[in-house]
Amino acid sequence: MEPTRSLIAVIKRAWDHAWVTTAHRPINRIAASRLPAILLLTGAPRGGKSTVARILAGCFDRAAHVDIDWVLHQLTVSGDPQVRLALQNTSALAANFHDEGIFAVIEGAVADRESVDYLRAALAPRRLIVAVVGPQADAEHHQITVELSNADIHIDSAGQDPETTATLLLSLILRSASP
Repeated sequence: MEPTRSLIAVIKRAWDHAWVTTAHRPINRIAASRLPAILLLTGAPRGGKSTVARILAGCFDRAAHVDIDWVLHQLTVSGDPQVRLALQNTSALAANFHDEGIFAVIEGAVADRESVDYLRAALAPRRLIVAVVGPQADAEHHQITVELSNADIHIDSAGQDPETTATLLLSLILRSASP
C-alpha cells in the first residue's frame, strides 16, 4: 500500500472513530459556537471519562470525541516517543475539528503536567479547558499527577452516574467559557 493511501486510511479511521454516536443527544442541542474552546477530559483509568465524554459531546450540535488511547494504540513505536506522537496527533485532530466549528472533547488519562502543557502549546492560540473527572479515591490510588494549578475543573464523581457528571461538567465549562 502506498504511504499516502495508508495515511488516508488512518485519518479516515480516526475521523470515523472521533464522531460521537447520537445515542445520548438531547433534542435541543447546544450550539458548538457557544464554547470557543477545546476540552481535555482526564482522570484515573476506568474513571468513566469515555462515557462522560460521549454524553457531553452529544449535548452539542457539532461535537467530536477524540480518544487519546485510540490514537495511542494506532502507533507501532513505544515508550515516550509513542506518547509524544499520540499527543501531537490528538492535538492536530482536535484543532482541525475546532477550526471547523466542531466542539472537540479530548479524552484520556493524561497523567502529568508536562503532557498537559504540551497539549496547551500544541493547541495555541486555541483555548484548552482541562477537566479532571473521576472518583477522588481512584485518582489518588492511581496517583494522577495533573496538578490543581494546571486544571480548570475538578469533579469528584464518586456516587454519581455518568449523566449527572456530564451535566455538572457541561454547566462548569459553559460558565468558564462565558466572558
